[in-house]
Order: sequence, then structure tokens, then C-alpha cells
Amino acid sequence: MENKDNKRKDQPSSASTNHHRRRNVKPKLTAVTPPNPEPQDQEIRELQTLSLFPTEPSSSSSHSQVPEFSSPPQPPPALAVVDDLNIVIPPPFPWATDRPAKIHTLQYLNQNKILTITGDVQCGSCHKKFEMEFDLKQKAAEHGKFLKDHRDSLHNRCPKEWMNPNPIACKFCGKEKCVKPVIGSWKEHSINWLFLWLGQFIGFCTLEDLRYFCKYNKLHRTAAKDRLVFNAYTEIFKQLIQAD
Repeated sequence: MENKDNKRKDQPSSASTNHHRRRNVKPKLTAVTPPNPEPQDQEIRELQTLSLFPTEPSSSSSHSQVPEFSSPPQPPPALAVVDDLNIVIPPPFPWATDRPAKIHTLQYLNQNKILTITGDVQCGSCHKKFEMEFDLKQKAAEHGKFLKDHRDSLHNRCPKEWMNPNPIACKFCGKEKCVKPVIGSWKEHSINWLFLWLGQFIGFCTLEDLRYFCKYNKLHRTAAKDRLVFNAYTEIFKQLIQAD
């Protein structure tokens, strides 16, 4: 009897021990180790270092990409424009060639019976236009002799009468020094260079006209006007006397 009672007394203690063991084990089973916060904290710290929108990482991320992707693509660099010095044009006058600012030689003009050179002039008073003409052989001989005799003393600059030519009298209204040559358009290649040379009218040309002439004759075109006028006179003389 005592053994049974002892067993009964021991049973509660065993249950109590098991209960306590279960209670001790349960906290260990239910206890969950919290996740390591280091990656998340690191990301927050990185976002906080951004200079723009530190509390809105997505906005700052998209904002940083705007300059790269929203700007339109840049166009390719423009190609350099090269002057075509070998263009062919319809000859504007019988004594002009099919190249800009080029005239035929005296030999060619004599062979083709082109001995009189004409051009248009206009009166500044009555505004009437009329045609003037020059004897090619006579004027070419006069200008050629002057260039040969004074070339060294001119120092590559034209004399005053070439730089500032005097207008002539009008045959309609009779007014003195009011008639000037009609300068053609260099854009249309219509300047009558031989007529201007024979009449000593090249000084009436503008700087743009003279630079056009120098450009197509491969002459220096950034000098003062008196030098450009001198270059035009000497170049036309060379074109006249050169051999075909």
C-alpha cells in the first residue's frame, strides 16, 4: 500500500516536472530571432546621403536620371562648306568665259572679231540708262603701258584715279559727273569685268564685288580696298595677255 501511495505521490511530481519542462521548452520554440536589420539600415543610410529628396529614394533616383535620358540627342556637327572654285556658268558676255570673273584673251577676242566692248551706265540725275563702248585694242594698250611703267612704284596699291574714278557726263541731260556704270550682281555672276577695266570703273565696285573677283581668281581678299582694286586691274591684264 505504501508503494502505491508513493507512486501516486510521485506521479504529480512527474507531471509537474514535465509541465515545467514543456513550459521551459515552449518559450524556446516560440522565440523567433528578429531579422538582421543591417541591410535595411544600410539602405536607409545610403538614401539619406543623397543630396536631393533624401526621404523619397524613388523620386531622387528618377530625378538623377532626368538629365541623362530626357535631353534630346545632339545633332551631328555640320559639315564644313567648301567653296567650289571650279563651277561652270553660262558666259554673261561674249568676252567672258564660262568661269566666274574670267575673260578671254586678246588673241581669242581678235580671232573672233570681238574688238568693241560695251556696258551699261546710268545717270544719277535723270536716271536714264544708256550703253557705252570702248575700243578694246586702244584701251588695253593704254592700261597695259601704265601698269608696266608704274607697277614697281605703286607698291601693290592702285592710284587715286582707279580708287575713286570720276563719273562722266550724261548724254541726255548733259549734267557733268553724274553717270556711273551699272554694276551687275556678283551673286548672279553678271559683273562686266572687262568693261569696268577698260573704263577704269572698277573703283565703283563694292568690297563684296572685289572679294568675289579675288575669290574666283585665287587672290588675297581680306586686304584694304585699294589693294583689292589693284589686284583686279593686274589680274584682268594678265588674263588678256596670256597665251591660249
